[in-house]
Amino acid sequence: MTAVELQPGSVFGSLTALPPGRHALSRAEVAASQRGRLMAAAVAVISVRGFAAMTITEVVRTARVSPNGFYAQFASLEACLMEAYDTYVAALVASITTALDAADTPDERIAAAIGGYLAALDGDRQAARAFLIEFDAVGAAARIKRREGVATFAALLAQEHAAMREREPALGALPATAYVAVSNGIRVQACDALETTSAPLSGLAPDIVRWVTALVRGAS
Repeated sequence: MTAVELQPGSVFGSLTALPPGRHALSRAEVAASQRGRLMAAAVAVISVRGFAAMTITEVVRTARVSPNGFYAQFASLEACLMEAYDTYVAALVASITTALDAADTPDERIAAAIGGYLAALDGDRQAARAFLIEFDAVGAAARIKRREGVATFAALLAQEHAAMREREPALGALPATAYVAVSNGIRVQACDALETTSAPLSGLAPDIVRWVTALVRGAS
């Protein structure tokens, strides 16, 4: 079985294993390093093997942490993946927020929100595959987390649409379900692209921006 490799540029911090023997790191620094590497390893393994085939043995080997080190941080693989998901969603939101900070007009901000999301997925395709495709198999709690993540992006879109309507009062309102539907639609397109092509997901942006803009501008 081919060994799973950690993804460079992970959102989980430095993935460098701690030096053997004595070192000057505090216990808290050691724990934080191990926690980040364990989350990154769990993401790497689920993205390659799928949840049904992943094991703590492979996760700790990939992270270069002992089994005892794993259980000192997490009660189970599920717990590790749940925290990793929260960390990843926070990184997605940060990417979108940064992109929005550089945009001005309403149409620019729609493009920025979508571009920031897709850029974050491109930045760590291993994590994108783990959380967009494989994560649901972890169980009901994971599916709740996924719906919460979709709701977070939907809320950002709703906020941007509300700002558009303040600047352009002729625009109509949309029901909350519309923003959820848009968020799920973008997510499904990203999922399909992750499974069918190695091309950058940012290539999806022009078409997505076009139909999202048409939706919000067509509201009356």
